[in-house]
Amino acid sequence: MDNQIKQLLTDASKDLLYPSESDYPFDYVEWETGNEKLTKKRIRQLTGKAGKEPVKSVSLEDFFKQVTEEKDWYGEEEKATAERFRKLQQVLENNLTHVRVFKVGKIEIDAYIVGKTNEGKCAGLSTKVVET
Repeated sequence: MDNQIKQLLTDASKDLLYPSESDYPFDYVEWETGNEKLTKKRIRQLTGKAGKEPVKSVSLEDFFKQVTEEKDWYGEEEKATAERFRKLQQVLENNLTHVRVFKVGKIEIDAYIVGKTNEGKCAGLSTKVVET
């Protein structure tokens, strides 16, 4: 089943770039966490980030809000991209439970969009977000 989730997430995010001051692709992530709750401290451990790196947790909806809302000036390409982001969000919601986004770092931020699989693993996608 986890291979199916990997395939679903990889297919849904293929060729999508998360827009910020630089645009970055998505990569699949998977961790063995058992029944352990994902905390900011645990995310630092799983990602190998130093203890001083700030970690912020945001909802999936908040993370995708800027890329899923269509603006009235959008052309066909922008509308198609927004639709792909909506589908990606839906794939995450339909295949993972307790989905959260953890942003680790300052300025060049590693974003981890993760939740639990039916097998109890932690899986999702990662990308970079540049915020100055």
